Amino acid sequence: MKAKFFTVFCLIITMFAIISCSAGKEEGSISITLPSKEALAREGISTNDDADCCTIFITGDYTAKKRVAFIEGESATVNFDSIPEGAKVRVACTFNDPDNQACAYIGVSDEITIVANESLDASVVMSEIQLSNNLGELIGYNIAEIHYAGDTDTCLSLPSSCSYKFTFEDMIDNDNPIKNYQTSSALVDLGENDWAPDYNVTVQIFCNGTKILQLFKNAEI
Repeated sequence: MKAKFFTVFCLIITMFAIISCSAGKEEGSISITLPSKEALAREGISTNDDADCCTIFITGDYTAKKRVAFIEGESATVNFDSIPEGAKVRVACTFNDPDNQACAYIGVSDEITIVANESLDASVVMSEIQLSNNLGELIGYNIAEIHYAGDTDTCLSLPSSCSYKFTFEDMIDNDNPIKNYQTSSALVDLGENDWAPDYNVTVQIFCNGTKILQLFKNAEI
């Protein structure tokens, strides 16, 4: 009887210790402010209807995602709570162009270290980007890249924690239909004897291993 009582007593003490440690776990939060539709329009970013949403990702030691609609007349503050103290994270914001799968808007913050019981503000600047698989004689017909809109000379540059997966689907050679490239830059050179316009191109962009955006460009044959 004493042995049984001792076992139960030890179990209660262990459970109490676990609950106490859990209750004492420190957490913090991140806030980010999304611009209004009018503010986006002033920056040349068009939102076509009420369904247009920005997707906000927390990536790194802690992951989360929210989709938030752009609204008229005022900015919107988005909060991510209960993030463990000391977690190193980035905030990524993406918005797909509803009329063009090869175009989108993207921004990734600097790395943020979460502080207990504090709400930290994340600063994210979004840029318009475009996937191209036909960059002409000066840059090369064998190259596919993500570049800033209106500037094919400047390849997209994101923090080193970001990576890219290019998938090329050959629309001419059925014997070798798919090519995959995992890269640290937003550009793939297929080589002098291969033409990027012959391929449907899909690019997935990752931040700290989390997929944050996908672009697609048809072959130009």
